[in-house]
Amino acid sequence: MRFDPEATVVTCENASIADLGDAFAILNLASGEYFDVAGSARTVVDMLRSGPITVAEIQDRLLAQYAVPAEQCAADLQAFLEELEQAGIVRVATV
Repeated sequence: MRFDPEATVVTCENASIADLGDAFAILNLASGEYFDVAGSARTVVDMLRSGPITVAEIQDRLLAQYAVPAEQCAADLQAFLEELEQAGIVRVATV
């Protein structure tokens, strides 16, 4: 698991995030790759843009806000963070 629960996640310097109301537009300024995210993905990005946060903190907040089994939340969060990492939007912070 790349993003273990205690890992601290931060946005990369080349990530630009714009609030579109019900969604966020995310642009990797280096590659030009663009994403738009809504729903629970928007919630995750909102947490990430607020500053460093652990995977466990993200998951706890999602579980408090959405009616989803913990295992499903963990798997979906892992997949989403991996997608954002591959796109150069987030990274695991080094201590």
